[in-house]
Amino acid sequence: PQAVDVREGSIKEGEKDLKNITLLPELPFVSAGKGLSMKAFATYFNNKVEEITGQADWEIADEDILSTQGEGVFLASSTGVTEVTAGMKGRRSVPSKVIVAARVNAVALSAPQQQKTESPGKIKKDIRREVENLKKRMSRENRNLHFLNIVPDNITIPAGQNTHLKAIGLYDDNSDEDLTDLAQWSGTDENIIRVEAAGKIEALKEGESNVYASFKGIKSFPAAVKVTPPDLVSIILAPENMSLTMGKNSVFKAEGLLTDSSRIDITSSVKWLLDKPRLVKIDKGKVQPLRLGRASVIAEYSGLKSLPARVEVLFTWGYLALQAFKTLFIIFVLTVIGFAALFFITENKKNALKSKIE
Repeated sequence: PQAVDVREGSIKEGEKDLKNITLLPELPFVSAGKGLSMKAFATYFNNKVEEITGQADWEIADEDILSTQGEGVFLASSTGVTEVTAGMKGRRSVPSKVIVAARVNAVALSAPQQQKTESPGKIKKDIRREVENLKKRMSRENRNLHFLNIVPDNITIPAGQNTHLKAIGLYDDNSDEDLTDLAQWSGTDENIIRVEAAGKIEALKEGESNVYASFKGIKSFPAAVKVTPPDLVSIILAPENMSLTMGKNSVFKAEGLLTDSSRIDITSSVKWLLDKPRLVKIDKGKVQPLRLGRASVIAEYSGLKSLPARVEVLFTWGYLALQAFKTLFIIFVLTVIGFAALFFITENKKNALKSKIE
């Protein structure tokens, strides 16, 4: 066994048990010519926190910018940035950067505009709050991670979509913490999903894969990710503007844009909506003009509608001549039919009269 030499004498807490020193505020800001008050807190290995502002040895990196007045009180002499540390019994704090800004000239202010000095009670309250926060941070440093859970642990997304998972750490003191940004993420099938930092999941193609998160040697249970076929996100009509003349047909094409950025032709599947249904007739994309004018066309599929396209039926002299020719032809045919009928009736009457005379 190892020999131990025990001598009389008191052992002060802090001479052997001091763990670290923390300065508050951590990043002070002060105007040149103004005073600055800082506090030093000692943390021991038994997690006890004690203020040591008066006992600490304070050091300033640049005394031309900041000078000490004793017991954590400083005077800002000139503009610039310097560092302040506090030490005790061989331990020194992490440097706090002090920013000294140019002094603002005093301006006469009305009573409601004058800045009020904080009361000593409020300052004490703020210090207590900072101490409590420091205790909580030290408590978190000493706890052990037991489990790592992914939330949600089962998701379904269409191909081409992104989503985010969270990694929640569960500790031995029954506390939990969001470790999403700190955890390492991985997936079992890179062809199905792409797993990136901070729990980002990108669905590549239809299939299933598992996702894991790990932190400080603790690996989570798998989260199941199911990728379904890409969803329809929008309908695109082409052309956006159509002009045609009477007697000439044209075609609208409806394409579906999917979540994976691919396109499919859904012209024959969509429902065609017109604000003036008597102007044109559309059947599976084929446009037949019925009369002159303009109309808006919308394609609808599974409750999703496209942006409106415009169709305009124009007047042309050729169409007018064709219609006139058709009209004259019909009149000519009717006239011929009329004369033929009249001739037939006349001949019948003549034959009947001739029969009676004989």
